[in-house]
Amino acid sequence: MFRYCASYAFVSCLALNILSGSGYCGQKFVVVQAIRGDQNHLFVPVSINNQNKSWWLVDTGAPLSTITESAAKKASLQGPEIASKIPTSVKVEGQDHQIVIAHRMVAEGFDFGEQPLVVLRLDGLEHERMQRLPESFKNGGILGLPILKRYGALINCRTRQIFLNGGGGPLPVRRKAYEQMGFTYVPIKITSANHLEAVGTIGTGEYSFLIDTGAPDTLIMASIRQREKVSFYNERARLVGIHDFKNPSITSGLLPSFRLGDHDLSNSFVGFANLNLHQSEFSRPFGGIIGAEVLWDQRAIIDVGNRALYLKTDRQERKRS
Repeated sequence: MFRYCASYAFVSCLALNILSGSGYCGQKFVVVQAIRGDQNHLFVPVSINNQNKSWWLVDTGAPLSTITESAAKKASLQGPEIASKIPTSVKVEGQDHQIVIAHRMVAEGFDFGEQPLVVLRLDGLEHERMQRLPESFKNGGILGLPILKRYGALINCRTRQIFLNGGGGPLPVRRKAYEQMGFTYVPIKITSANHLEAVGTIGTGEYSFLIDTGAPDTLIMASIRQREKVSFYNERARLVGIHDFKNPSITSGLLPSFRLGDHDLSNSFVGFANLNLHQSEFSRPFGGIIGAEVLWDQRAIIDVGNRALYLKTDRQERKRS
């Protein structure tokens, strides 16, 4: 039987092959095992205020953490106290949504402590299928970038492992060790609006891209497709999500001459859409969203704490072997 488990222990420096310096080996690191849905999303089991566990999406594209209306009601979560200076609501795509306080959030032994959560409907996630899940799937919320940043999360998209620093802050990861294993290092930054940004090129143009484990597919701006004269197929689907994308139509096709940092993504099959996202937070013109499918295919390791993305294609793996 497939088991969902986590190791709350001192992680072996040798086994991970990522930790630098002997002074770090005595620190307590935690690895939480996630499950993967049919949309390549990663989910971890989370208990709120000692309630039964539900499954939470690990979403580097979410600038805040959210909880479903049913999960907030079940845990009897209340709004913040006046003295806490935490607002009672926040605007999400122009609409006010309540903020509630979870006094305890635990993922397989790792305690995230007290966290403010935005109450949102997340109906779309309920339709995701889990092939190896022995019990019924129940989505409880989204672990957004602020929580992942606070505990220096390192996300291995292929092994579905989430490494966390129990003391907070970045993990002592060795860039050189990953490069020796054939990964390409891509620098990332956290924008003022709490998004992960990586810089890349399409053709001769340089763009900013959002690294988003919560997006099932990679979507490039339709204006870039037009500029690069990329052949495309019309899709019947339309883009929906927490963001108000204004319901744009989607086309798809192979994108030639595409790089993320120094990593070659040329001829990746991607979608194209007119994404309605604010661009002022990014250092370059906004190019699109790097979603879960490409992150899975490129064996992505996202080191939020150290602002690093590591990518490796199967072609690189075969070449090294």
